[in-house]
Amino acid sequence: MAFSNSPWIVQLCCAFQDRRHLYMVMEFMPGGDLVTLTMNYDLPEKWACFYTAEVVLALDAIHSMGFIHRDVKPDNMLLDHLGHLKLADFGTCMKMDSSGMVHCDTAVGTPDYISPEVLQSQGGEGCYGRECDWWSVGVFIYEMFVGETPFYAESLVGTYGKIMNHKNTLVFPDDVEMSQEAKDLICAFLSDREVRLGRTGVDEIKRHPFFKNEQWTFDNIRDTVAPVVPELNSDIDTTNFDDIEEDKGHAETFPPPKAFVGNQLPFIGFTYFKENQLEFLLYGFSVCFVLEQLKKKLDQLEEQLDHEMQAKDELEQKCKYEQRVEASLRQLERERALLQHQSAESLRKVELEAGRKRCLENELNSLKDQFEDLKKRNQQSQISNEKNIELENQLKEANAMLMAEKEAVAQLKKSQTEAQKHAQSLEISLRETKEQCSQLENDKVELENQLRGMHTELEEEKRDCRLGTETIADLQGRISSLEEKLSELKASLTQVQTEKMELQKKLNCLEKEKSNQDINLTFKIKSLQQSLELEEAEHKATKAKLADKNTIYKSIEEEKSQALKELESTLKEERSLKQQMEGKLLQLEKDYSMLDCDYKQAQLKLEDMHGQKEILSEEVKQLTLRLEQETQKRNLMQNDLKMQNQQVSALRSSEKQFKQDLNHLKDMKQILDKEKQETDGQLRELKDQLEAEQQFITLYKTQIHELKEECNEKNKAYKALQQDSLAKQLESSLTNADTERLARSVAEEQFSQLQKEKIMKDKLTEVMNRKEKGRGGHRGIDTQILRKEKENRMLQLQLRAEKEKLNTTIYKYQKDLNDMQALIAEENQARLELKLALDSKDCDIERLRSQITSLSIHSLDTTSIGSGNDLETADGYPDSRLEGWVSLLLKNSKRSAWDKKYVVVSSKNILFYNSEQDKDQHLAYMSLDISKLFHVRPVTQTDVYRADPKEIPKIFQILYDNEGESKREQEATVETTSNIDRNNLISHKGHEFVVTLYHFPTNCESCSKPLWNVFKPPPAIECRRCHFKFHKDHLDKKEEVFAPCRVNYDMSTARDLLVLTSSKEEQQHWVSHLLKRIPKKNPTRSPQSSALTSPTEPQLQLPSRPSPRLSPRNSPQLSTHRGAIRSSRQQQASGKSRSGLCFFFVLLPVKLLMKLKNN
Repeated sequence: MAFSNSPWIVQLCCAFQDRRHLYMVMEFMPGGDLVTLTMNYDLPEKWACFYTAEVVLALDAIHSMGFIHRDVKPDNMLLDHLGHLKLADFGTCMKMDSSGMVHCDTAVGTPDYISPEVLQSQGGEGCYGRECDWWSVGVFIYEMFVGETPFYAESLVGTYGKIMNHKNTLVFPDDVEMSQEAKDLICAFLSDREVRLGRTGVDEIKRHPFFKNEQWTFDNIRDTVAPVVPELNSDIDTTNFDDIEEDKGHAETFPPPKAFVGNQLPFIGFTYFKENQLEFLLYGFSVCFVLEQLKKKLDQLEEQLDHEMQAKDELEQKCKYEQRVEASLRQLERERALLQHQSAESLRKVELEAGRKRCLENELNSLKDQFEDLKKRNQQSQISNEKNIELENQLKEANAMLMAEKEAVAQLKKSQTEAQKHAQSLEISLRETKEQCSQLENDKVELENQLRGMHTELEEEKRDCRLGTETIADLQGRISSLEEKLSELKASLTQVQTEKMELQKKLNCLEKEKSNQDINLTFKIKSLQQSLELEEAEHKATKAKLADKNTIYKSIEEEKSQALKELESTLKEERSLKQQMEGKLLQLEKDYSMLDCDYKQAQLKLEDMHGQKEILSEEVKQLTLRLEQETQKRNLMQNDLKMQNQQVSALRSSEKQFKQDLNHLKDMKQILDKEKQETDGQLRELKDQLEAEQQFITLYKTQIHELKEECNEKNKAYKALQQDSLAKQLESSLTNADTERLARSVAEEQFSQLQKEKIMKDKLTEVMNRKEKGRGGHRGIDTQILRKEKENRMLQLQLRAEKEKLNTTIYKYQKDLNDMQALIAEENQARLELKLALDSKDCDIERLRSQITSLSIHSLDTTSIGSGNDLETADGYPDSRLEGWVSLLLKNSKRSAWDKKYVVVSSKNILFYNSEQDKDQHLAYMSLDISKLFHVRPVTQTDVYRADPKEIPKIFQILYDNEGESKREQEATVETTSNIDRNNLISHKGHEFVVTLYHFPTNCESCSKPLWNVFKPPPAIECRRCHFKFHKDHLDKKEEVFAPCRVNYDMSTARDLLVLTSSKEEQQHWVSHLLKRIPKKNPTRSPQSSALTSPTEPQLQLPSRPSPRLSPRNSPQLSTHRGAIRSSRQQQASGKSRSGLCFFFVLLPVKLLMKLKNN
């Protein structure tokens, strides 16, 4: 990862070491981290979406390198000078294997962000993939919206228990605005690994609707402006980071080893500089530039081939669509011909019926004439009544026949018009299909043109491939030329070496000559000096004697001077020769060093050329193989295309024959089944409508009945709250109900009359239509449907009226109910304030009484006067009273924060004040009843692992009953967690032991040996009542080292409070004072523990010392995350009451957490 150049990762500039430390210089990110950003700003959803998208891209970059981060959290998300995000802290990264998995047997990461599968890897052969990072992203998104992590708890076991039971513990608060898309994304990340979002890749995360926006996409998010751009004063501005406190402790040193251990040896390979890597990359870039161009061309060719394949698929789909359209066109033409035939037949039938109608009308007219004639004759001649009756019957039958024929003619006309309309619609659809066919033919022509163009492009690409092969051949030629140059360089190198040897020999000879000449010159100089001295002596001796021989002496001196000059000239010449030889020697040495450097450079170039030659040869081989594979693929694709075209043509011919036969058979079947289907469909529709109407009517009736019942119940409940006002409202409602009943009775009478009229009409229609049996059934069904529709409308009107009345009454009752609840809340608040004021005044009264008693018996021995207990005094007050400044723990998801309070301890209560002025005004913040205290004890690091280790000796814990607490500001929400499975508890001497492991410093209560280890701690047990800690081996071996449990309280109503003092001594003083005030209770066992205790356990009574431990997360000041377990008595009394709080966190092993999850 040090060599990566990803913009989503903080770069490593260099790494070095000294004798004591290792150093890594990272890229400077002046924007700070996301923790400071979330503290300084309330992040809206748009910002959260932006930073989540950048985290997703950063993790995708790490995963693509083959690593898993395993510690994704806001602390490791840094911002650059533009406000964009980068990931840091890769100390927990691990390389994935070929299957994309990681094998690790230790849980790695930050507890709040760790995933369930990583927790399950503790102590076993853990195997998980990149999905563990997506879990951490879900926790990060939740924290941005809510301000805290979803599985927050003060103790590790609480956090791990919630993570393992995440399906039940993941809750979204109602007071936080969050879109449904954000909730869906968080739930998709915080799920089991088998269904977690991102398990198949990052693309499914990018497609989530949470990331839909108009400002940026995943491709250009790095180029957009970040929501917060940091304001920097300079390039080294560090205002966005918290100040780091100086470590005043002594530097750690290695102890002097007795033998060699290698502490002083350096780490080989740790030293790194970014510039060396850049130089290497630049040097390699110049060599691989041509190969990269060839790869790009090959990629372009592959893309074009893919486009051609897609075009081919599109052409095949369009061809299939054209075939479907042609088949549908043929079918439409057949239907059109059938309809024309049917219309012609219907016209012929109409004409026949019209002829029959004319005949019948003529017969009717003739019969009427005969009837009139007969009447006249009857009047005239009084013919018998029998003939008249027969004629009347004949007339009625003729009229009935005429009506039937008229109806048949009307139906035939209707069917004719419908057939004409259907024919017109078919003609329109036929035209549209013809137009579509023409368009498809045009598209086909265009696609063929495109295909030709694609073929031409393919030929061009083949030419490009040929050019690529030619360039490869050129490269091979270049490589061969480089090899020749290399051989020439080798030959020149050998010549240089031989020249170097010859020059070295010459240099040795010259040095020998120089030494010989130096020796000769020194000998000559010495001999000349001796002769000169002799001559001077002789000159001095003979100077006095030979005064008269001056001329001779002068000549001798001249000769001597000439000889001296000659000697000096020879000396100068020898010196110049020596200097020349030394210069030549230096020049030869310089030439030798230059040749040596050239030789080394030539060797390096030779090695580089060998490496480049091997790389180029391998890449050339790969390129040739890829070219051969591509050509083979193209040939295979072309052959497949030809084969498919042949198969398509054969299938088309056979399909046409089959379609013709099928269409003929289908036409015959359709003609036979049409009338039957139409009649059956009409009957079914009518039956379905009837059933639906009946169901709706029954539903409406049941709804009216239920609404009436609800109204009556609400009336009864509300009568208990306001009897006077409800009496008037009930009277008005009764009068309204009477009027409604009267109106309803009137409506029912009208409805019954209408029903009677309908029955009469139905009877008349039955009498009139006895002969029309087939058609009469349909009419009866129609009348039933109409009647049901009218009933339905009436019932709907009644339902609406009842709903409106009910809504008005509910609105009135709800308003009154809200007023009453507000009054009750005000009364409760006033009662609480009065109780707190009363407790504070009782405390003052007790203080004044103690002062009076101390003054009255000042002369006697100074003993404390209390409730009969012999107690010591401290700070000038009796032992029952103590006061001072302490701090209470506040909830914070990142670091522990404390709120300062003034505390007064009396004989009855512990009172907490915000200031001393509140104490003088009797305005207590909280009051605890001392009789409800269970235990007081110092805490350890395992209890408050989030607190500063320096503060742990100053913190103590108060365990008390929930009923003994009175607080001014009640908390809104309470953390709910599940009980520990009773089957996993080990009961022994009143203790309820839980098997656990400790990773923080902890010692055994019996043997005082270490009970913890960072990596593989020994098995341990801890009592969840008194929090004694032991080795599990003591219990397995049945050693008598356990004192009976002296803490006896109901686990369902207990709460705890963490208190910070100013010093360790003050903490011990508070603990000892409060322990004396706790009421004495005999050690007893709970029914569950007695039932779980083994009958063979020895009950040894040993002196016990109180050392219970509870999680500080259960303190009253922590508003939203606390364990809440209600007792059965409180659940019956208050329903959804949240007053009873108790949860005791211990560091459970992962196997126990898995059992909890399964249960």
